[in-house]
Amino acid sequence: MSDVTQAALRNRFRWTKLTSPGRWAPKEGDEIAGFFMGTVTLDGAHGQYQAVSLAVPGQPAPLLVAGTHLLSLIESSMVVEGAALRIRFDGLVETSNGRRMKHFTVWLGEDHG
Repeated sequence: MSDVTQAALRNRFRWTKLTSPGRWAPKEGDEIAGFFMGTVTLDGAHGQYQAVSLAVPGQPAPLLVAGTHLLSLIESSMVVEGAALRIRFDGLVETSNGRRMKHFTVWLGEDHG
């Protein structure tokens, strides 16, 4: 390492406490905007599933957004980490096999200055 003391290290930086990611639990029509941080695999009541990790300005920790439709949109569009996303929860829709799933609209941000 180096000759830096713990006291010098503590005084050198501004520290931000790390917290666990939160979950976004939207109501129909709710929107959120942030930066795509990738996907994470989680364990749920029905086994493993994937969620999108989103760094949202003003939030102390990333938010996790789960939904098969959302994941499909992001993966099929090859969204890269760091991309700006705006996500709207459109509610639940019935699939062809009679199940209900979350439906999202997603916009990819293009920096215009």
